[in-house]
This record gives sequence, structure tokens and C-alpha cells, in this order.
Amino acid sequence: MAGAGGGELVGAVAGAGALGFIGAGYYSDADLAQQLALASAKAAPVDGRLPFGVGLLVWRLGMPGGPHTAFVDAVIEARPCAIWLSYGEQAATAAWIGYIRTRDSAIRIVSTANTLEEARVAVTAWRTDLLCVQGIEAGGHGLGSAPPRDALLSAVLAESANWDVKVPVIAAGGIATGANVAAVLVQGAAGAAVGTRFLVSDESLYSAAQKDLLVAARENDTVRSLAFDDARNTVGWPTGIDGRGLKSDTVADYDAAAARGALETEAEARRARYAAAAASGETERLITWSGTGIGSITSVLPAAEIVARLTADAASALADAAQLL
Repeated sequence: MAGAGGGELVGAVAGAGALGFIGAGYYSDADLAQQLALASAKAAPVDGRLPFGVGLLVWRLGMPGGPHTAFVDAVIEARPCAIWLSYGEQAATAAWIGYIRTRDSAIRIVSTANTLEEARVAVTAWRTDLLCVQGIEAGGHGLGSAPPRDALLSAVLAESANWDVKVPVIAAGGIATGANVAAVLVQGAAGAAVGTRFLVSDESLYSAAQKDLLVAARENDTVRSLAFDDARNTVGWPTGIDGRGLKSDTVADYDAAAARGALETEAEARRARYAAAAASGETERLITWSGTGIGSITSVLPAAEIVARLTADAASALADAAQLL
């Protein structure tokens, strides 16, 4: 997730044998260089290729040849093993995939799908290398009308039997434990994308206050809303995209303004309240991304230990389930 998946976290995840992504959607050139260096210090290149990836927001990139092309070039030149492209018009996404593959055909492309149709396009038209099926349970940004993870995963796996190309499918949304990982593997996924569990890690860029809020949160403490982007003025996302995070006074303010029909007229006042609260350290208005699996997370741990626990617990859950047959 942008703002949390920095180089130290991604490097630690890669060093533990999993695949992490630097969330570079809002990075400057300097931010990108710094986070790549931090990740590389913990996970050195293997055969000249970085053992982690970089995530980009297509809607912020425009089209190849535009002002953000140099930034994408810098990502490509760093030689990550993968680039995750999310949330953009189909034509722009296809253009960037073509551009990246022309520059470095060894970089694997990862695509997010919030619907069956998005999955079909990503696989059959874009020829993505890895498909992430993301359900409505996921923290951070996603399609507000997305189906539940398991329903979407089942639909994609069933439909993919009719597609002319086969790619690995991983699942995302509410996955916080090894048992959750085991569940999607049993359904037929090739792996799991885990977000919120790593927000609550030693290496996460989240503040101590945000981590405390996540540890204290329970399974019904998250909500999907446009309030998170409204407060920070990080607007411009494609139609239908919102975010899931912890309930807060920021969300309550937005909902109250919506009920009064005052979203536009009170926007600057809401943003001013949020900025003042952030500057003063007030926790009640913090924007903290979180998926629905948050109730299973009870402590801050090193990222490498999280990877080890998820792996061991998933193996144990699969073994236990096999005994029931």
C-alpha cells in the first residue's frame, strides 16, 4: 500500500523468501531512489535482478511518452523482478505494459482485477504474467462494488478454463493469517496477496500511533469510503474506486457532510481539520488503511517473522484439513 510499503519492509519480506512491492504510486524521483536503495540493502539482486517489485498507479501515469515516462524508465532501469500496474483506463494500462515489455521483457507484469471482466481483459488482452483477484474485503483502494474475495476467485478460476492463456491467480482481501492463506490455496489460488498484516510490522512506514490503532481494531472497525482521499485531496481515482480503512472522525465528518448535501461546499474546511489534526498528532482523525482481517492481528512483528508464521500456519491448516477427508 502506498505510504506504508517502503523499502525496508519490502526488503525484509524479500529476504524472508516472499515477494514484496514498493508502493510507488505517489513517489517523487528522490523517493523512488531512496526506497529502492533501502530495499536493496536488505535483499541484494539475484542474477542482476532485484528480488522484489514496484507498484504503480496507471491513472497517475497518463500515457507513455508523457511527463511520467522518465519515472517509469527509472523503475525499469532499477531491474525489479516485477511491476504491479493498477487502476487505470484499459488503453493506458495496455500501452504501459507494452512499453515496459519493450524496454525489459524479463520484468513480470502483475495486474489487479476487482471483477470477472477485469480479470478476463488482464489475462486475454494484456497477457499479464500474474493476476491478483481482489475482493471487497481488501484494505486500501479498490472497486467499491467488488464482489467478496471468495466469490470473485471462484468465478475467475471457473471462467479461466475457457481462456486461451493460463496464468497464476492469487487472491487478496481480508487475508491476515496462515489459515486465510490456506483457504484460498484450497480454492485453487496460486498464492495470496497480504497487505494489512504487513502494515503492522516493525518495518512498515506507518507511525506508532497508526500501528497501535490497527492492533486495537476489531473485525467490524473498517469501512469503505471516499473520505480518506477527500481529506488528503488525493482525488482523481477512476470512477467507482474508493478505499477501506479504519473508522474515524474523518469518516464521520465526510458522512455528515454528505447527509447535509455539503460535500463540495465544506471540502476545504474538512481538509483543514484533517491537516490540523495530523500536525498535532491527534489520532481520532488519522487515515489508516485496513482490510477486514484486522481482528486477527494482535501484535507488531518483524516482517520476516510474519512471513515465517504465515507460511507455517498455512502448511499446518492444510495438513489439518487433509485429515478431515
